[in-house]
Amino acid sequence: DVKGSGNGACTGGITGWSYYDYDDSNWQYKAEITNCVNTGSVSGNCSLEDENEDDNFVPTIHVGGIAGLNRYDITDCTNTGSVTGHGYVARIGGVAGETYGGTVSGCYNRGEVSCSNEDSADDVGGIVGYNSGFYNSIDDYFDGVVENCYNFAEIKGGMSVGGVVGYNN
Repeated sequence: DVKGSGNGACTGGITGWSYYDYDDSNWQYKAEITNCVNTGSVSGNCSLEDENEDDNFVPTIHVGGIAGLNRYDITDCTNTGSVTGHGYVARIGGVAGETYGGTVSGCYNRGEVSCSNEDSADDVGGIVGYNSGFYNSIDDYFDGVVENCYNFAEIKGGMSVGGVVGYNN
């Protein structure tokens, strides 16, 4: 079992945060996750007490069966463990809690995904909780893509809840 806590916590069954690095001319360092399986439970927790008053951060957690926060590609991965979160802003997914500028493809979720705080601004999805694209420093846009993925489990949350994606931006 994997457990994370605190503001900004990224908790995943395989990795907490999958990130790439780049220079302004090309993408050089890629963090791909391929052919992984998580069978254990994954949970994350933060509360309003975790808010950082100096930086004005809203207490946020990212919890996923494979990756808590993903910024590249997740391909052909499966989660069968339960994924739960409790936070003021909770992004919770069977595969990735949040993905932006990356592609999630050929993935399956068979574990229950839930947010235990119905009053939170939560995004809960069977595959991805929160999905979006982004611009890099030279104004290239990268889509957030979820394709050929399947969810076979119950998804529970309070605000944006979807069988595949909770919130698609």
